[in-house]
Order: sequence, then C-alpha cells, then structure tokens
Amino acid sequence: MSATLIEAPVSEFTLEVYSKPACVQCDTMKRQLKKKNIAHELLDATITANRELGLSLGLMIAPMVIVRAADGSIADFWGGFNPIKLGEWDSKLDRQPVAAAEAA
Repeated sequence: MSATLIEAPVSEFTLEVYSKPACVQCDTMKRQLKKKNIAHELLDATITANRELGLSLGLMIAPMVIVRAADGSIADFWGGFNPIKLGEWDSKLDRQPVAAAEAA
C-alpha cells in the first residue's frame, strides 16, 4: 500500500531556523516544529555568513529564527526558543506534507 501525500496550502511566509550543535534551545525548537508539523529550513548558525546575519539583526542566542515573506524580506525574527512568538506565526506558516495514513 503506497502512502498518498496530502499537501497543505502554501502560505506567504517561510521559516528559517539557524541552530548550533549541542544547543538545548535549538533541539527544543526542532522538536516543537516537528510536533506541529511546521515546514522550515534548518541552517547552521556557526557558518560565518549566518552568524553575521544574526548579529546584524541583534540576535546573540541560538536558535536564530527568521520568518520571511514571499518576496524574501524579513517579516519577523527572534532568538532562542520562544513558544509565544512561534504561536503567533503558527497558523501563517506552511505545514510539511503528511502521508494520508498518518493523517487518518
């Protein structure tokens, strides 16, 4: 039996999560995103260009989370695991495709 994918509607926002190895808050964020099935791009916060992006936004703690609009502009950002901020964006973000068997 093959699984059929259920596609969620595409939102106008994307989520970027910049994490570091052995980061408790990063791991918590990743678990929460998986639990809520939120689509996101996971990036390495230790790469120089990514660190510089974080510093330019005033972010000094991982994970660095950036919400981008469809045009690539930054709609919102925050540092650290922040369930309140994630909750504000939850309904506006894409979901990972889920197999029909899992959705039932």
